[in-house]
Amino acid sequence: MEETIKKSPLKLLRNVINNALNLKERVYQIFEHCDLPLHNNHEEQQIHSTTLVRKNKSVHKTNSRRKG
Repeated sequence: MEETIKKSPLKLLRNVINNALNLKERVYQIFEHCDLPLHNNHEEQQIHSTTLVRKNKSVHKTNSRRKG
């Protein structure tokens, strides 16, 4: 985060504009396929609990090995 503060505002703006231009084709696909949702929040919410269980099992195994 400190690196961002040290950079000049114009350089940061230039980077943002370049990133936007690089993603231009991908962004325009939204208009070509207007029936697609702009986000996947619903799908992510559906797998969220499964992902948390997997993460917690992984952390539990790691902690068990440290204690063992």
